[in-house]
Amino acid sequence: MIRQESAFNPNAIFSREGAGLMQLAAQRGKHVAKQVKLSGFNQGLLFVPTVNLRLGTRYFKQSIDQNAATVEFALAATTPAKTA
Repeated sequence: MIRQESAFNPNAIFSREGAGLMQLAAQRGKHVAKQVKLSGFNQGLLFVPTVNLRLGTRYFKQSIDQNAATVEFALAATTPAKTA
């Protein structure tokens, strides 16, 4: 997932406001940061690999849980369509 989303570049920025290794949007990152009780969240933290991975894996786990524990469905649900 990380290879596809950011090519392992922790400073990657793509469309739809995705940032960092797991391409989290700032609003999603803020929401998940509250869930994991990460205080002082700001968009810049999405470029810190340990923070991005912590929030991104939490979000991905939630997506798996919401998609009948099917990784393929969760990947499709969390990955925005890329346009040519």
